[in-house]
Formats: sequence, structure tokens, C-alpha cells
Amino acid sequence: MKLRAYTGRKFAACGPFSPLTTSNSPSGCPTTKKGEMTKLYVGNLSFDESDDGLQQLFSGKGFHVASARVIRDSDTGQSRGFGFVELGPGEDSARAISELNGFSVGGRAIQVNEARPQAERGGGRGGYGGGRGGNRSGRGGRGRY
Repeated sequence: MKLRAYTGRKFAACGPFSPLTTSNSPSGCPTTKKGEMTKLYVGNLSFDESDDGLQQLFSGKGFHVASARVIRDSDTGQSRGFGFVELGPGEDSARAISELNGFSVGGRAIQVNEARPQAERGGGRGGYGGGRGGNRSGRGGRGRY
């Protein structure tokens, strides 16, 4: 990853609503390559929202949707209140964000942003507490008595 020195210059066109990419334009703002699919985060969904309903929301506004998925609780199967929409190649993610961010769906103003890459999960310890070791009497010392 190439780091740039801070020049004090602000980019008016850049910000939380500009598309994420793997390449930078000469202006220094991120750009989406033609033909790339864009994944959007959609938050503040109702808890009974379905994958089909989310897809219809975007396709009803004229966007080609490659996939739409509402994230559900693994135990209850109920929506967790957010999902992801993947727009087809060449779709304008900035236009989708500007048109649908704050749009009212079922009485709720949805939040639409560029999806961030999923954080890596640590997988070393397997979920067991451990780490304390030794004497567990809570008194300190060597625990002989």
C-alpha cells in the first residue's frame, strides 16, 4: 500500500459518499473502474425486510442489482436490521447512495453507504478464556496455605 504525505489539500468531491476502489484517479479521489461491481451497505431496515424486498427497492429505482441480502440472526432467523446490495457492472454507486440514503421504507429512513471490506477475524484461540494461569485463589502470593 502506497502512503501519501498530507499536503493540507482538501478534496471536495471525496468523502464518505464517494465510491471505494482499488485505484486512484489523478485528482487523488477514489474512483470505480468501469465493469466493477459495487457493494453497498443498507442500514436501518425493518426487522421483517426480505432479500426480495431489498432487491425490489433498488431495481424499482432503475438500478441493476446483482445480489441483495438481508443479514439475519443465526439463532432466530430475524433480520438484524441491515443488509448488502451488490450493483451490477457499470452502475453508478454514488447515484444510488444519493437517491436512496435517507429514503423512507416502511416508515424508517434507510442508510445507504459504500460497504467497507469485512474485518479479518482472529482465529487463534478458539473462544476459550484462558490466559490467567496459576493460582486462582485471588489472594496473590504463592497459595501454600
